[in-house]
Formats: sequence, structure tokens, C-alpha cells
Amino acid sequence: MKRKFAVAREVLVVGGALAFGVVAWEHWLHAYLLGPAGMPDYSLRHWLRDSLMALPVGLASAVIARLWARVLRLRQGAAGLLARGSLASVIFAALLVPSAPVHNQLDAAFDTDTQLAASGQAVAAELGAGPSGGLMQLETDTSLTGQALHGVHDALLGEVVALPLAAGALLLLALPRLRPRPRGPVRPAGAPG
Repeated sequence: MKRKFAVAREVLVVGGALAFGVVAWEHWLHAYLLGPAGMPDYSLRHWLRDSLMALPVGLASAVIARLWARVLRLRQGAAGLLARGSLASVIFAALLVPSAPVHNQLDAAFDTDTQLAASGQAVAAELGAGPSGGLMQLETDTSLTGQALHGVHDALLGEVVALPLAAGALLLLALPRLRPRPRGPVRPAGAPG
């Protein structure tokens, strides 16, 4: 029972760190590129909604990385945990690509057309691009190729923080086990020896 709890805790912490952390990073990037005029008043709600949409992807990534770590016989030391964090972040990025069309459909369903149009115009204005600007096209292209490129773009941007988040979460969870233990029996001070 104790082992199952530890596995569930690891999956929840690593998956949650990936989902909430990567989405926060991408929202921060959008806010930085768009400036204050580009971020709507509902940005906290939007971040939370996007994070909850990414949570199943994060949880699946943590589970798959744990299974692959077992197949690859990765050890429980710092190097093994770093490798498992790397697996989780790469799997998260790979699963994020096909989720872009779903994300865009949900954004279109929850956001009004005026908010989407204002956001698109703000991107174009900030980048000094007209309607044919590269990022603007990437954000608004509804073709299958456009959605795939959007997903790859988001996954690569997210990978910047996904690896440190996943590895850091695993290392923090394992910190009590990773502390060096004294070798041999400990002798009290003043004992003959």
C-alpha cells in the first residue's frame, strides 16, 4: 500500500508540475510577446483551464516515463531520476503536439470571437506583422498541417521548462532517499576503537 501511494504521489506531482508549469510558461511567453494589451482580463482563468486540459497529458507522461524507466532499468539515484525526468518531459512534448487542435477547439468554444480577433490583432500589431505574419498564421491556421506545426511549436517552447520541472520534481520527491548515509556502524564518541 505504501508503494502504491508513493507511485501515485510521484505521478501526480510530476504530471501536475509538467501541466501547470509548462502552461504557465507558455502563458507568460504570450503575455511577454503581446504586452498588457494582448492579455485579456480572464488570463488566470484561461491559464487554469489550459492547465487542466494539459493535466491528463502530464499524468500520462509521468506514468509512461515510469514504465519506460522500469524497462530501461534506470536506477533510483540522481542520474536515474534525471533520466526519468528527461523521459517524462520528452513524452509530454510528444503528447502535446496532437492536443493542439483539441485545445484550439476548446478555446474557440469558450472564448468569444471578439476576444480571439482582438488577440490575433494584438499579436500582429506587436510583431509588426500584417495578416500574413508567421506567428499570426501559426496561431490561427486551422488546417491539419497548421495545427500540427502549432503543436510542435508549443511543445518545443514548453520543453524549455519541462525538463527542469520534471527532473526537479523527481529529485525533490527522492531527496530523503538520496542523502548520504554513514557507512558501517556508528560508534559513540569516546568508545574504544
